[in-house]
This record gives sequence, structure tokens and C-alpha cells, in this order.
Amino acid sequence: VAWEKPAQAIQVFNFSFDNTVGPVNGTVSGTLDLPNGNGTFAATSVKINSAPAALGYTQPVDVLSYFPFPSLNSFTVFNDTITSSNFLAYNTAEMLALNVVPGSLGSLLSPVGTGQAFSGVVDIYSTTLTYTPATPVPFDTTPGAMLSTIPVLALMYRWKQSRSRIALRTTEKPAVTVS
Repeated sequence: VAWEKPAQAIQVFNFSFDNTVGPVNGTVSGTLDLPNGNGTFAATSVKINSAPAALGYTQPVDVLSYFPFPSLNSFTVFNDTITSSNFLAYNTAEMLALNVVPGSLGSLLSPVGTGQAFSGVVDIYSTTLTYTPATPVPFDTTPGAMLSTIPVLALMYRWKQSRSRIALRTTEKPAVTVS
């Protein structure tokens, strides 16, 4: 276990956008995971947690599994804020876009099975698209840190064993004073 790759902290963001020009009214919202820190990253997880029922999705939707062709996947983070994004994932009949060439695609989620990008929730200029930080995952475990816990766990186990033996002896042979 000590030689395994250390766990990496991630930063989780909520996203949402509203319909402004599409035929389906409502809001699409979800979460995305990015590596921790400042820089430009590809999302390692994108989930749609809420969308209008008229779109036909069973929620939550694991976007990177449901839409297996993420042709654009870029998020720039500075001081826990997404400052720019460009995300497009699709399959043969549906599409999710987050801020893809505003004025051309923008932010949208098409209905299940339609194959038409602008037939669902559409914000062509991404004017309602927001990203907010969610609760961070605060850990970064290194092999050295894991190794140092082994002796502590062994001592705790031995201490519990000795306490159990003392309790067992006390209940098996109680001290009786006869006067």
C-alpha cells in the first residue's frame, strides 16, 4: 500500500445554467471535479444532478460515461474560481456544452435521443452559466505518512488486547475476601 500512487486533492465546483432561447424552460445544474490548484485542467468527473424532466434524463448523469466523446474539456482556475471554461461532450444523439463559443453554441443540454443541439435547455451566450466552489476534498496522502501510522495502529491493537485480557481475568477469577 505504501508504494501506491498518493491520493490527490481535488476541487469540486457546482455549475448551473438556465434556458434563455431553447424550447425547454428550466435549469441544468451539476458538479465537476478538477485537480487542486491554479491552472488549466481537464475535468476528471462531470455530473448533471438536476435538469428539466422534459429532457428525459435519469439523474444524476455521469457525463463522461454517458457522453463518451468529450471533444473539449478545459477549465481555468485561479484562487478557487473558474475564470474560463470550454466543455463539450456528446454521443450520437445528445450533447452537453458549457461555454462553447458563446453566440454559437454557448451552454446547452439537448433532450434524450433528439440529435438536435438547440432543442433543449439553451443559453447561447452563456449569460446564466455560473460556477461556485463546493466542499473541497482536503487530503493528500503520501506513502511516508501512511507508513508512520502503522506502528501507532499496532500499539493501539496491543493495548486493546491487554485491556481485554485484564478484563477477562477479572471476570474469571474475581478476588473474594472471606472473613
